[in-house]
Amino acid sequence: MQQLKKWLKGLVNSKVRRGKIKFPITDMDKNSSDMEDKIFDIVTDLLRDDISKTEAIDKLLVLSNVSYWVAFDRDKPETRHTKYGKYFVHRKDGKVHWETWNGSGWAYNGNVITHWMEVKPPCS
Repeated sequence: MQQLKKWLKGLVNSKVRRGKIKFPITDMDKNSSDMEDKIFDIVTDLLRDDISKTEAIDKLLVLSNVSYWVAFDRDKPETRHTKYGKYFVHRKDGKVHWETWNGSGWAYNGNVITHWMEVKPPCS
């Protein structure tokens, strides 16, 4: 079975290379090319030391629309967000909800928030 799959894959690839099989270009293919260009730009910036490793990871996660939780400890400034806005938060009791960060702290429930996440719309 594996040999058959390998043979079929080789056959299709050779016909595609010779132009005998044409695939229609879809919007997904165009978006894929856009994404490849953006990934290339991010990696290039990282290799040139224009951005840090953390910035590159953040940009790649945003590009692939991945949100991630950030641990929050009110006594550690590095775990705080820097800009005003609404964020998705996780509390000690397991509840999750939207909360406003006012620039220096959470508007409510500041003592019980353990994690926060910035949720971005697709393709932002």
